[in-house]
Amino acid sequence: TLTAPAASAASEILFMVTGADKAPALKGVLEGPYEPEQLPAQLLQPKDGKLLWLVDTAAGSMLSKGIRE
Repeated sequence: TLTAPAASAASEILFMVTGADKAPALKGVLEGPYEPEQLPAQLLQPKDGKLLWLVDTAAGSMLSKGIRE
């Protein structure tokens, strides 16, 4: 099992999110309250690395800031 602290020590973390069915969860992770018990992706916070989100238009449809292409 890889723990959140161990994963957060990585030099790069990549999330790939596709599909409209993922839109509510993605909005919750990125824009909602901090609830890591419900949204464990919120636990991954690299201190010295990069966190990259690859999101298609459907998955990003609920984000208030939209997505960059």
